[in-house]
Amino acid sequence: MKIYTILAFFLIHIFSLGCKSQLPDKKDINTSIGSDIQIKEFTLSPIYHFDNNRLITFTGQGFKSSDNIILRNKTIAEDINCEITTLNTSTIKILIPKVITAGKYEIFVKRNNSSKLLGETNILKAFNASIPEKAGMTIKGTVYCDAKGLSNVVVSDGETVTKTDKNGIYYLPSNKRNGYVFVSIPSNYEVSVNNSFPQFFKYVSNNNQVTELIDFELSATNNADHIMAFLADMHLANRNNDISQFNKGFKVDINNLAKETHAQNKKFYAMTLGDQTWDIYWYENNFGLQEFKNQIKDFDFPIFHVIGNHDNDPYISNDFLAENKYRNTLGPTYYSFNIGNIHYIVLDNNVWVNAGANTGVIGDRNYKATLTQNQMKWLKEDLTMIEDKSTPIVVAMHIPYYSIPDSENKFSTKLTNAAEFESIMAEFTNVKIMSGHTHINSTIVNENNKINE
Repeated sequence: MKIYTILAFFLIHIFSLGCKSQLPDKKDINTSIGSDIQIKEFTLSPIYHFDNNRLITFTGQGFKSSDNIILRNKTIAEDINCEITTLNTSTIKILIPKVITAGKYEIFVKRNNSSKLLGETNILKAFNASIPEKAGMTIKGTVYCDAKGLSNVVVSDGETVTKTDKNGIYYLPSNKRNGYVFVSIPSNYEVSVNNSFPQFFKYVSNNNQVTELIDFELSATNNADHIMAFLADMHLANRNNDISQFNKGFKVDINNLAKETHAQNKKFYAMTLGDQTWDIYWYENNFGLQEFKNQIKDFDFPIFHVIGNHDNDPYISNDFLAENKYRNTLGPTYYSFNIGNIHYIVLDNNVWVNAGANTGVIGDRNYKATLTQNQMKWLKEDLTMIEDKSTPIVVAMHIPYYSIPDSENKFSTKLTNAAEFESIMAEFTNVKIMSGHTHINSTIVNENNKINE
C-alpha cells in the first residue's frame, strides 16, 4: 500500500573535432567589412537550438569552405572559433563544442585577416533540436529523464493541456497569454530545484508568431511516502520584527521538520497557501515578492506557491495585470503536479478588484472569491488526463472554500462559482482542499459532496 501524509504546518573547455582548441585573439575580430567577404541574404533566427549532434545551420550565400565562424558570448566575453562542416549555395553548418555556455552570441565570419559581423542571436541546448514544426503550434519540446523521452507526461500553458508522445515530444497551440509553459510533474519524478523553487515551468516570449522549443528534464525518485507542509499567510513586509521572527522561528522550525522527515526516509515538500507578502507595504517598505523570494532561497527542499489576495499589485485594478509581478517572480498562479499517488492542484481563487487604484495610488484592495473561467476550462482539461477517478486530489487555494462553522457546525461555500467547481470535481471520490486567509485553523467534512477542507 502506498503511504502519503499531508501535514498542515501553519506559521503566522574541451572542444571536439570541428572547432579549434585555440581561441582566436579578440583583436583579430572586428566589425569591419573585409573587401573579400561578400555574404548575401544572410538571416538569423532569434534562437538556435543544438542537441547531441551539435550542428547549427545558418542561411546565407557567399561563404567559403575556408571561412571560420566566430561565436562571441556577450555575457562571459568568450570567443569560439568554428569551422564550416557543410557548405552549399544557400546554407552552412557548423559544429559547436561539446561544452558551450547557453546565451546570447554575436556571429562573425572570418576570412584570412578580415572579419564581418553577421548579427546576434541566442544559442541554447535542446534535447532534440530537430522536432519538426506543426501548423498552429507555437510551443514544442521534449520531457525527458536520463537521456530518454518520457511518454504521457502532461504539459500546459495554463490554457491548453496536452500529453507527450512515445518519444516525450509535445506541442501546444499557445497564444502565450500567461507567459509560461509548465510540466505537471508525474508521480515518482522530480524537477531540479533552484533556491527552493522547483523548476517545473519556463517562461516564453509574448510572440505567438514564433515557435519556441522548451524542454523539461526530470529525475526519477520514489516519493510515494512523503510529507507536504502547508505554510499559510506569512505576510512578510519588513515591518516591526517580522523578518527576525521569520529567521529565528519559522526557518528553525521548518528546517527541523524537514530533517525529521528525511531521517524517516520520507520525501519532504512544502507549499505556501498565499499572502506570502503584504501588498500595502510593497512600495512603502520596498518589500515585495522578490524580497520574499530572497528570504526562502536557502531551504534545501522544494517549495510550491499559491497566490493570495495580498500578493497582487496594489497600484493595479485589473486582476490579470495585477498578477504580473507574481507570475514574473514566483511563477504560475495555477498549475498541477503529482507526488506519489496524489494529484496536487494549485488554484487562484481571488479575483482582484482593487477599486480606485492607479499609478502610485493604492486602491481599496478588495477582491472576490471566484475562480476565473480560464481556470475552470484548464481545470477540466487537467482532470481529464487522470484516468483513475479514485486518485486522491489535493486542491490548494488561498481563500477557504467553506465558511467557518458556527456553533451548530453549519457552514456554507464562500466561492461564488462553487457549484461549477463541484461539478468539475464530481467524478473524483477523494478530494481535499487546503487554504489559508483567515488565520484560523479548522477542518470541515462535507458528507454531501465529499469535498473536505
